[in-house]
Amino acid sequence: TIKINTREAGSVESIIGEEGSLLQQGDTIIVLSNPDLLRSIEDQRDEWEKQMITYQEQEIEMEQKSLNLKQQALTNNYERLKKSIALDREEFQMGLKSKAQLQVAEDEYNYKLKNAALQQESLRHDSAVTMIRKELIRNDRERERKKYERTHERLNNLVVTAPIKGQISFVRVTPGQQVSSGE
Repeated sequence: TIKINTREAGSVESIIGEEGSLLQQGDTIIVLSNPDLLRSIEDQRDEWEKQMITYQEQEIEMEQKSLNLKQQALTNNYERLKKSIALDREEFQMGLKSKAQLQVAEDEYNYKLKNAALQQESLRHDSAVTMIRKELIRNDRERERKKYERTHERLNNLVVTAPIKGQISFVRVTPGQQVSSGE
């Protein structure tokens, strides 16, 4: 004789296996209903969907930031800076610019050169951080998906099945009866 307990609490919706019935392993004996569990699963699904939207928004923000950094790096192109200072020096040699104007242009060139180097470093750093954040987001997504699946699997526990092949000797529940988990 094997005693079969429910894994989830609920109300006995129907009794499929009657006393004396021969059952195969996996045959349904009792079907329970649990509106609280269904609400909990729906809430979990809604939370999971919100998390997925948040993760997508984070990925979009990271991509936008990376694109902005790349655009800034292109704006401060080294070759353009070199050509600009070379032109300023040539204009000074030709007498079109004063020594003070050349000094301002060289200071501006040095500033832009350092700024461009910092932007390149920032772009490299952002790329590494973005890769790490994307991996963390993927892990979070996977964890949330598994959490939702585990919650959803609890629905299967509302159907009490025969663990082995055999005959039902007696059923201690009646339709509409509330049963606790493990009862």
